[in-house]
Amino acid sequence: VTYESCSWNYLQMLKFMQDNAPSIGTKIIMPEVSDFNRTISDAVLSDQAASNNVSIVGGHIYGGGIAPYPLAVLKGKEVWMTEHLSLDTTWTGAFNTGLEIYDCMNAGMNAYIWWYIRRFYGPIDDNSNVTKRGYVMSQYARFIRPGYYKVNASPNPQDYIYVTAYKSGSKIIIVAINNDSNSAVSQQFILKNVTANSFTPYTTTKTKNCVPGNNINSGGGKFTYTLEKQSITTFVSN
Repeated sequence: VTYESCSWNYLQMLKFMQDNAPSIGTKIIMPEVSDFNRTISDAVLSDQAASNNVSIVGGHIYGGGIAPYPLAVLKGKEVWMTEHLSLDTTWTGAFNTGLEIYDCMNAGMNAYIWWYIRRFYGPIDDNSNVTKRGYVMSQYARFIRPGYYKVNASPNPQDYIYVTAYKSGSKIIIVAINNDSNSAVSQQFILKNVTANSFTPYTTTKTKNCVPGNNINSGGGKFTYTLEKQSITTFVSN
């Protein structure tokens, strides 16, 4: 490549993780492959001595790589998406970032990390204004804070609708995406093994920026909400 970079093969990374990693003295993320190819990480995770020195399996998703990683989970490692970007600053481009975060979370990843925070294509532009992509990302990052865990949810309950859910103590967060660019969609949410009296919805669309709505009664263990066309809505329990 034409920029500062580093290239390893699996034997080099395996040797490093066996022989050098113990002396670093902090958590190690590896292997940071551009398309989350698992050749290197599989070799490291399959070697007990090397695997013991890994805290996080990290990779980028240029060209693919969004999928569950059973070996990393078996070895007790977190899986982080550590770099991606899109130069598309239109509403469609920003909305697709929300879908991409959903894909990463649904694949069991523990983190989604955008390449550059303050840049015209990032969540904050060069003049320190929150961008449309920033508001889309905030539908996750503003509400799902350290200490939250992803919990089971029907990921695609009907056409165009994509859902993930999170929990910390008694607090419940549901993020629902309507990928229908033409129509609003009514969706029922049923709570199982959790309770909440009400939820506050926050919605980002082409014309809205994480706008709060009226509280929704969920005391009966379920509620129904109309998701606006091409929108991302976060429901925060009260």
